[in-house]
Amino acid sequence: MWSKLLSETRAFGCLRNPESIITIIGVPYDSSSSYRPGSRFAPQSIRDAACNMELNSMLTGIDLESVGFNDIGDLAVALGDGEKTLSMLTNVVSNVLSGKRVISVIGGEHTITYGVLRAFKEDTGYLVVDAHLDLREDYLGYKYSHASFNRLIIEELGLHPLYIGVRAWSSEESSYANKRGLKAISSEFFEDRSISELVNEVRQLIKSVDKVYLSIDFDAFDPSYAPGVGNPEPLGITPRKLLRLLKELVLSNGLEVAGFDVVEVNPLKDPSDITSALAAKMIVEMSSLELIKLRKVSQ
Repeated sequence: MWSKLLSETRAFGCLRNPESIITIIGVPYDSSSSYRPGSRFAPQSIRDAACNMELNSMLTGIDLESVGFNDIGDLAVALGDGEKTLSMLTNVVSNVLSGKRVISVIGGEHTITYGVLRAFKEDTGYLVVDAHLDLREDYLGYKYSHASFNRLIIEELGLHPLYIGVRAWSSEESSYANKRGLKAISSEFFEDRSISELVNEVRQLIKSVDKVYLSIDFDAFDPSYAPGVGNPEPLGITPRKLLRLLKELVLSNGLEVAGFDVVEVNPLKDPSDITSALAAKMIVEMSSLELIKLRKVSQ
């Protein structure tokens, strides 16, 4: 039984509602972290932050307190076995999606996105907000790594990510991205353009799909907003502008977010828990966008 792969935790926002369509799962996994490990503590830290903030959405006006969250707890990760952990994650997400629910995943390191995406259908696009390309063939001889998982997604799942906020890569990754024809909106381009220009850019780059999975690596944000991450990178994007872009894409341009994750928050490096608080707020806002889109579809 797939539910036995989970351990019970405090609910996100301290509002567990098994009937809510918004399903949350934590994945406390950071076994391949290469610089500052600690993201395994993020799922509970982000839940704790959500329990101490208002749950109304700034973007949509929806009060998530009236909806609650179907928080099914944390994946019981297989310590020292990344492949088994990812396999269990795929199993859990597949069963959640079969119940016609939307999935919100709290990492953990970014490698978990590979495990989540294996459960999605082929017609789902992949939008990744990240400072890094994560396209190495392997990292220190290990391919199931936070530095190489996007290469697995491309080669094994056939998905081509559209990056937002990217600004750091190796020569190997740059060469591979060019060879594959991957598209990226750099952090500089993102901050220098208007929301309408960014909407047009994104729609041109993902014009073949109307539904995407969204992965938000918190090192995409400038460290002044999100210092508590595993691999901080200066000159990042601003959270408010990202939310404004996502609102326009979803509510005005018909893009459906089929699921999302927030990853690479590191509570051990997070002064005053501000990164965990930001992550909690992002989950509230993204959940409200998913909810309002579903309500429009059902009308």
